[in-house]
Amino acid sequence: MEIKLIALDLDDTLLNNEHQLEARTIKAVKSLKKQGKIIVIATGRMYCAALAYAQELELTTPLITYNGAYVQNTSNQEIILHKPVAIEDAHDLLKEAKENKLHIQLYIDDRLFVEKQNDLTDRYAAISGVKAEAVGDLHDFIEQDPTKVLIIEPDHERRKYYIDKFQKKYAGRLEVTSSKNLFIEFTAKDISKASALQIVAEKYNVEREEVMALGDGWNDLTMLKWAGVGVAMGNADPEVRAQADEVAEDHNQAGVASFLERFFALHD
Repeated sequence: MEIKLIALDLDDTLLNNEHQLEARTIKAVKSLKKQGKIIVIATGRMYCAALAYAQELELTTPLITYNGAYVQNTSNQEIILHKPVAIEDAHDLLKEAKENKLHIQLYIDDRLFVEKQNDLTDRYAAISGVKAEAVGDLHDFIEQDPTKVLIIEPDHERRKYYIDKFQKKYAGRLEVTSSKNLFIEFTAKDISKASALQIVAEKYNVEREEVMALGDGWNDLTMLKWAGVGVAMGNADPEVRAQADEVAEDHNQAGVASFLERFFALHD
C-alpha cells in the first residue's frame, strides 16, 4: 500500500547532535511534500520548542507535541487535541520527587516551570532552547492540570529504577516513558505519539497502513508499532530497533534523509 503520511520525531531522529536540521534532510522532506506526501512532526518537545523546525521545513500540518498530549495545527493555530495530566496526579508526582530528591518540571500553557534553576535546567535549555521559569515550591504554584510532567535523572541505574517504579505505581493512571537518556516523562493515560498520530491520520483520511513513522526513543515505540511502516534510527536503543519494521542510519549521518531517499527513490 502507498505511504501517504510520514511522521517524524525530532531529537536524535531529524536533528543531529547540534539540534539542527541538515540541508539534505530538508531537501528530502521538501521533495516528498512536492510528491503530495503529508509530513508531520511528532515530538516529546513543547509546541514552542518544535515550531521553528516545522517552519524551517515549511510544514503547515498539525504539530504533535508533548508525546501526543498536545496537537496544534501550525497553519491556523487550531488546537486539535489537549489532554493534560490531572492535577491530583501532578501533586502526587511532586511529592514523589521531593521525597526522592528528583528534579521535576511542569509544563503549563506551553511554558516550563521549575522550583529553581540548576545545572539540570541548564542542560534542558541547551537541548530544547527553552529556559525554565523558577517559581519556588511547585505544590503551592500549580493551580491547573499540566500538559506534561518530566523528571530529569542523569544517573542511568537510578533513572531505570524510577521508570520501573513509576510505571507500576501509575499503571492505569498515567503513561510513563522516556525520550532521552535523561528523562522520565509523564502524560495522561492512553496518551502517546501513536494516539495523536491516529487522530491526525483520520483528519487526512489516511489509513494506518498508509502511515510511516520514524523515531529513536522509547516514546516513539508506540507510533513505530502503530504505523504501517515503523522505522527506528540506527542510534536507537537495540530493543527499540528490534521492534521496528526497518532501521535507518544514525541521526548524525542524515539517517532520515538517507532512508527516505532510498525508500521513495528520491533523486536530484
